Parts: sequence; C-alpha cells; structure tokens
Amino acid sequence: MSHSPTALDAPTIGKLQGIIQSLVRQYQGDPESAQAEFRAKTRTVTGFETEARSREFKIVIDEPEALGGTNKGPNPVEVLLGALGTCQQIVISAYAAALGVELNSIEIDVRGKLDLRGLFSVADVPSGFQSITFDAKIDARNADPKQLEQLKALALGHCPVLDTLQRAVTVNNHYTLHSSAVPVARSA
Repeated sequence: MSHSPTALDAPTIGKLQGIIQSLVRQYQGDPESAQAEFRAKTRTVTGFETEARSREFKIVIDEPEALGGTNKGPNPVEVLLGALGTCQQIVISAYAAALGVELNSIEIDVRGKLDLRGLFSVADVPSGFQSITFDAKIDARNADPKQLEQLKALALGHCPVLDTLQRAVTVNNHYTLHSSAVPVARSA
C-alpha cells in the first residue's frame, strides 16, 4: 500500500516547534538579532534568459516565446506569483507546527492580471499587476474549524511577501552606466 507524503506530520511538527520557539526566545531577548538582509544577484545569460542567484541556489528566468524569450524558465512576474504562493505555504506550515496542527497538504493557486501595454509603452497604464488573486486549500488532519481560521488569519497577517505587496515599500536604486562605444570623429 502506497503512503502519500504529508505536508506536516507529527515528527516534523516537533522539529519545527523547537526551531520556532528558539528563534522567538532569541528575538524577544535580542530584537537586533531579528534584523535580516536577504539578497539576490542577477545576470543576463542571453537574450531575455537570465539567472538569479540567492545563497547557493540558481533560478533560470526567461520569457515565453510569445514575448521574445526562449521559454527556459518562468518569467519575472511568474516568479513573483510563485514567491507569494510559496511564502503563504511556509507561513501556514510554520504556524501549523506552532499550533500542533498536522497538515496533509497545502495548495495555493496564484493569478495576476497584467496589461502588457504598460510594459511595451503602448498606453499610459501601469506596467505592474493590476490585481493579484490567490486561492488557498489547506487539508489538515487534526484541526478544528477555529484552528483553521486561526491559520488563515496568521498567514494573511504574517506573510512577508504578501505584506510587501500590500504596502508601499521604499525601493532604492543605483545605476552605474557605462558605454564602450567609440566616439565618431567629426570633421569641421
């Protein structure tokens, strides 16, 4: 008989509870230690194919062929949607562990509406998402309806990616511009 894996079983709950409780104690005693900086570095591979590196991980990002890419990976807006869905799943799993809730599965379907005229400067419309919608399905083994509502509220209230998307965040930028073009000699 085949046993399907669970999203969060009792042994995993115990392990995560220990990690989470330790971090909570640390951050309560030393708030400065809770300050973290995450980083991604990107580079162009060829055409629209790019790669993003975070720690030792590499993600290939590209555009679909219909938008001029070679379809070697998700495009940046798909990565953003994936970041929202996976962040929700991780937050749900963390709080489920803290509450002792065993999860069979979590599935998040994230969709975003985009007007491509903004990207291509065809019309004066935003180039970013007009709206993002997600549907979350949580299947728990041992949770009552009140605990499931609590998980939902915690996921909506403490997901870093959702929080970032829902409020204005300062984005600082610095461009270093360089051209190796050779000036054309002009005669007088």
